[in-house]
Amino acid sequence: MGLLEVHGVTKTFGGITANSDVTLDVSEWEIVGLIGPNGAGKTTLFNCITGVYPIDSGVIRFRGTDISDLKTHERAELGIGRSFQNLGLVRGTTVLQNLITAQHMTVPYGVMAGMVGAPETYAVEREVVGKADQILNFTDLMEYRNEIVDDLPYGVLKNVELATVLATDPQLLMLDEPSSGLSPTESDRLGDILLRLREELGVTILMIEHHVPLVLRVCDFVYVLNFGTLLAQGKPKEIREHPEVIAAYLGGETDAA
Repeated sequence: MGLLEVHGVTKTFGGITANSDVTLDVSEWEIVGLIGPNGAGKTTLFNCITGVYPIDSGVIRFRGTDISDLKTHERAELGIGRSFQNLGLVRGTTVLQNLITAQHMTVPYGVMAGMVGAPETYAVEREVVGKADQILNFTDLMEYRNEIVDDLPYGVLKNVELATVLATDPQLLMLDEPSSGLSPTESDRLGDILLRLREELGVTILMIEHHVPLVLRVCDFVYVLNFGTLLAQGKPKEIREHPEVIAAYLGGETDAA
């Protein structure tokens, strides 16, 4: 039984089928890639998994439990964390404040207690800040701890978003194009962080990614979507050499990889 099981999922918008009978499995402690050309239905599938879109048919299970009808926040509470193509950060606040905000979904006191500064909130807030600092150290972001996110370069912001999602304690980390806008050096550093997340923290990762060398380097298994349907699946080496995948998506990138 996989950590995440997506079986026969179909999602349509009017007369357009974005996902058609898509099946994929993500086992615990794996890094799984989801690739394909623009418009292939990758982000739509992410939205179905996280509950942003209701599915038309099929089933989505997390740790063996059917979550197909759960709301987005209910899936997050089960341990599904997700980043976005467009940065999902609280602008105008510091990096530290973003990581603190992310943790408040699970703090053991109510909104009013937090607003009035009730004594029982003090110890919890110290733990929240301490956890945020641990994550900033892990992701090499401590130097930006007190910086306003609006003042940071895009490459740093992508890593801040990753750190913010980690602050929610995800069992499954879903990343939507995490290397988008990053330099080759920044992409290499991201790959190191992803491998450390799996090896040191036991985080399972499902990621949409266009940067093929990163996919080939870090992924244990890869699924390929094309026109909303599953074109291929297999180990990175198998996908790199798959003739239909090369024709539909990889093209000349295979030589560079």
